[in-house]
Amino acid sequence: MTASANSKKVYHEEIVIWKDIEGFKGYYQINNFGMVKRLKSKAKSFNGHKHCEYDIPERILKSNLNNRGYEYIELNVGGKSKCVSIHRLLAEAFIPNPENKPQVNHKNGIKHDNRIENLEWCTAKENSSHAWDNGLTVGKSGEENANAKLSIQCIYKIRKIHNTGLLTQKQIAKAFDVGQTTISEIVRNKRWNEGEIYPRVASHYVEKGYNPEVSKP
Repeated sequence: MTASANSKKVYHEEIVIWKDIEGFKGYYQINNFGMVKRLKSKAKSFNGHKHCEYDIPERILKSNLNNRGYEYIELNVGGKSKCVSIHRLLAEAFIPNPENKPQVNHKNGIKHDNRIENLEWCTAKENSSHAWDNGLTVGKSGEENANAKLSIQCIYKIRKIHNTGLLTQKQIAKAFDVGQTTISEIVRNKRWNEGEIYPRVASHYVEKGYNPEVSKP
C-alpha cells in the first residue's frame, strides 16, 4: 500500500513519519530518519507496436555521499533527474523555517549525521561562523579537514609575505584565493596559532620531510 503524505508507522519502537518531497509530490517521500522512497506509479512505454502502461512499484532508494561528504539522492521524474541533499530534504519537510533562512547546518559538524535534531536552518553568515567556531574550516582542524582551503605551508608563506610589508592583506588574500578577513586572522594568530598547529601536526609533517620549526615566520 502506498503511504500518503504525513503517514506514520512504528519502526524499531520509534514513529516513522513520511512526508512528500517538495516539488515531487506523488512521486517521492522522505521520512524523519532520512530514508527516501519512490511511490508506486504508472509509466508508459512503446514496444514497437503499441504503447503499454505498466506499474512502477514502491521502493526505498539508496543514497550516496558526494565528494564533499554530504549524503544525496537522485530523483527522476518525466525523464529528468535531479540530485538533492538528504539534509536539505529533511529540513524542508520537518523543520520550520519562519525566517526563510537559505541554508541548512549540521550542528555537530558531521556532514552525514542527518538526524533532525542535528539540523538547523541558518544564513550563510551563521553557517560560516559555525564552521569557524567548531574548527570545520581553516582553524582548529586545519588542513586535515576536508573544508580547509589552506595548507600549513601556505599559512607560513602568508605570514612571511605579510612580514615583508611588500603586499597588503587584500593583495595576499587575492593571491591565495581567500577572504581578507582570513588573512587578517592568520597574521594576528587568531586562526592557526602556534598552540593549535604544533602539538597536532608536527610529527605528521616531520614524517613527510617538512620541518615546521625551520619554516616558521
